[in-house]
Amino acid sequence: MKFKLIALDLDGTTIDRRLYLSDANRDAVNDAIRQGSIVAIITGKMFAAALPFAERFQGAAYLFASNGANVYDIRLQQELISFPIRAEHLPQIIHTIEKHRALYRIYTRDAMFAAEESHLVDSIRRERDLL
Repeated sequence: MKFKLIALDLDGTTIDRRLYLSDANRDAVNDAIRQGSIVAIITGKMFAAALPFAERFQGAAYLFASNGANVYDIRLQQELISFPIRAEHLPQIIHTIEKHRALYRIYTRDAMFAAEESHLVDSIRRERDLL
């Protein structure tokens, strides 16, 4: 075993912009797992969008989704950590964002909400349709 832990980013590294996971990447990661390395998938994707990618690696141990807001044990199919924004804070957060006319998206573990359409919202919608 060369590495005890391998942490992989998804977007633009392990998978490309077209959401393609190459056989070479998948096989290299699966070989490392077979050799005893612990593999953690780290991504900004929401949990529901990231899990199907993480499961393509046979034996990946952990999924850190939503930029670390959700940590999931893939093998046990159990959430380990969740750092949600408290519901009572949302009105003030949204008010501040709208006051400055910023686009925003709100992610839950399994869904995304957006105040208006954007290229990013559309790309996330297409990504989810592919899963």
